[in-house]
Amino acid sequence: MITEGRYKAKATGNVVLGKSSQKGTPYVELYFKILEGPNQGGEVRWQGYFSEKTATRTVEALQNCGWEGDDIGEFSDGGLHGLDTNEVSVVVELEQYQTNDGETKTAPRVAWVNKLTGYLSIQNAMSQDEASSFGERMKGLVLKAKAKQDKASESFNHGANVQPKAAAGARKF
Repeated sequence: MITEGRYKAKATGNVVLGKSSQKGTPYVELYFKILEGPNQGGEVRWQGYFSEKTATRTVEALQNCGWEGDDIGEFSDGGLHGLDTNEVSVVVELEQYQTNDGETKTAPRVAWVNKLTGYLSIQNAMSQDEASSFGERMKGLVLKAKAKQDKASESFNHGANVQPKAAAGARKF
């Protein structure tokens, strides 16, 4: 079973447009294939709902995957329509549910679909000029840290770093 965590993934398989059985809330459902790590190759299900509170986020998730359309209804044919274009970051959570027999089971599900760059503050990135100026200001600090590291590795004369002592007299073979 796929464990909880964040994974690089890509949409795969078919898409289903449906309505929830309790409230009739429309949703889109599909699987993501995990692309790396110990769960590589595993598939996990995602449902994005179109309620008043969640519709915007569901559309964003579809766009993060690569969908460029403007008619959600096109997914009624089961096609991916570009959802398999982009690699995304999915957050997998474990969800408990009841079977028809009353048994409690646990299954992984995708809770969030984010852009891969979603963890970086790109909107706060420095311009080329700012980065160059910052690099110049930090150069002295970087060189000082590098020199300190080089000196520490030279003066660590223990274990595998022990330098052999000069032999007294000529060596005999």
